[in-house]
Amino acid sequence: MIAAAVLVVLASATAFAVLGDLTTSSDAQGPAVAPPIDLPRLEDPDEVWRLADQRGTPVLVNFWASWCTPCRAEMPELQALVERSDGQIRAVGINLWDDAAAAKAFAEEVGVDYPLVLDRDGEVAQAYGITVVPSMVVIDDAGRVVGRASGKPTAAELERLVTDALGAGWQTADSP
Repeated sequence: MIAAAVLVVLASATAFAVLGDLTTSSDAQGPAVAPPIDLPRLEDPDEVWRLADQRGTPVLVNFWASWCTPCRAEMPELQALVERSDGQIRAVGINLWDDAAAAKAFAEEVGVDYPLVLDRDGEVAQAYGITVVPSMVVIDDAGRVVGRASGKPTAAELERLVTDALGAGWQTADSP
């Protein structure tokens, strides 16, 4: 009986993580300042991508892994969203729990051109509270966390998350 209850709790938690949690972040004190991201780029580990260098432009931070089937569909959708924004938003993909070779092969296959970085020890993911891939964090132009999604949102949900977090002004005329 106890084992069955534990299984129900675990299944519920897994379903919540997989189905996702699209939220905007704000409390009485306002959005939280985003933890720093200073990670080596996948294509050139000697080059470091820094969140601090992105100030002035919102950033969609996508946590992914090569073995993550939903990531395979989500990353091209994120690429399309960034392209439609015409430079109003940027994206970075943070690879977790992979070796560099697997991550590179996956990146070549999905064909995104936004920066991809490696979080080898998971410190950045931990700082953002990430426990499942894919996960998305929306950071506004002032460097504050203003939205989150766990699991793979549909293209429409992804756009809604960004619009809710950043306002409708980021959209271009060809947004769906």
